[in-house]
Amino acid sequence: MNRILAIDPTPRGFGFALLEDRPLRLIDWGVVECRRGNKEENRGKRLRGLFQEYDPSIFVIEDCGRKTSRRGHATRRFADEIRLLAQRVHLPLKKFSREQVKQAFALHGATTKQQIAQVLADGFPELKPRLPTVREIWQSEDYRISIFDAVALGMTFVANEGSLESVGA
Repeated sequence: MNRILAIDPTPRGFGFALLEDRPLRLIDWGVVECRRGNKEENRGKRLRGLFQEYDPSIFVIEDCGRKTSRRGHATRRFADEIRLLAQRVHLPLKKFSREQVKQAFALHGATTKQQIAQVLADGFPELKPRLPTVREIWQSEDYRISIFDAVALGMTFVANEGSLESVGA
């Protein structure tokens, strides 16, 4: 049984999802907010805590290094920190762009974050209470969407790789 820890870094902290394959199921999910003190240090501690608690087989994150990525400098640095942690603990790290996530969910007719979140809530009923309402153009993105972004990254890994053997785990 393999454990996939998908992380969605945000300016406030990160969303995460832990999935197991064979059979595919969602084990845990949530949002970690780090607003006080040294935010970068707190995010690192919380991330290492998740790693120690769940002992994942692979990390999956958004490819924030691409030119098409709209992530800020601090979020990109955090993605680099995740990469370094994966190297230190000898875990494979897989990155997917937003475009790759959208392609994975296009088969379900979902191309926007909200549509992808709805597909995930339909597939994982335990996520339904966390599903944000459709936002108006003037509204900020709901912090809970990072949970769905993390699950979408994990599911994109499953759809593209099929198994951890294909990434050398």
